[in-house]
Amino acid sequence: MRFLIISSDDRTTHELIGHCVASGYPYHSDKSGLIALSLPESNEFDVIIVDDCAPYLQGPEVVRHLRRRNVRKPIVLLSQHASVGLRRVAQDAGADVFLAKPVTVTEIEHHTNALVHPRARSARISRIRLGGLEIDQGARTVARGNRCVALSRTQIRLLWALAERAGTVVPRENLYASIWKFSDDAVASTLTSTIAEVRRRLTTLGADDVIVTARGVGYMALAKG
Repeated sequence: MRFLIISSDDRTTHELIGHCVASGYPYHSDKSGLIALSLPESNEFDVIIVDDCAPYLQGPEVVRHLRRRNVRKPIVLLSQHASVGLRRVAQDAGADVFLAKPVTVTEIEHHTNALVHPRARSARISRIRLGGLEIDQGARTVARGNRCVALSRTQIRLLWALAERAGTVVPRENLYASIWKFSDDAVASTLTSTIAEVRRRLTTLGADDVIVTARGVGYMALAKG
């Protein structure tokens, strides 16, 4: 993949460039955001990462200018501000994914791979282990030993999103992006109630403490035995 990184946040830029170098991905970085005013419709980039931290243009403005120039490449918008309103602004501007910082490079790569290689994502392995739990996304079940519980489509996607990043706090806004995309159903009460229901189902397996709440930030899955 070839990345265009638009960010004036030195830490974010450093981490993304470091990941590109380590993975062998070509990249170009721009601090001002003004590249959005001149980038041609046909360009060499596979994915564009825009950080809502630029001296001249805010993140949604950068995205909006790119879309006005008919740039159709996938765009991931990062922001240190997390709110349903800003997520809606990101959607209206034309972003494909909105992620709230702090966010790991691994999580950004997870979303960019899904955008650039959607078929590969759909064909990936459907089972993952979280400590003593075996999560089967295809069957929508969670098993522990000889016990098994069934989850709904939304519940299994939520647990899977947390299990993939076990040991890392996943911000609420990033869970909205992974599970509900830009749907109007992605509200705080929906996420809270879904988490509560998953915990209730996992109680049957003696694993109700697998999901930990990071108050004011998001949730984290723990890989317990």
